[in-house]
Amino acid sequence: VRRRASAARLEGLAVESVLVTEEPGVEVELARASRGRGLDLVLDAVGGPLGPMLARALRPGGRFIHYGLLSGEPLPRETWADPERIRFELFALRDWL
Repeated sequence: VRRRASAARLEGLAVESVLVTEEPGVEVELARASRGRGLDLVLDAVGGPLGPMLARALRPGGRFIHYGLLSGEPLPRETWADPERIRFELFALRDWL
């Protein structure tokens, strides 16, 4: 999640870990949460500068699903730096609502 207040709303749910992207060290925490294997899936509703960091956290063959721009910024080009290693899927959520 982006903010600590959002993390608080997840307390008590059956989740292994909740990371706050605005806090320092989140990239290290992502690696720790995946036990060094990389993430299977990233669901990105934010866009903007977090995209490359989230893409790097994926395991080979991992999936990056981008469905929103809450940041108001598009994903930087380097997010798609390694398309052979990561599967990217894009869709406009508002088209489905």
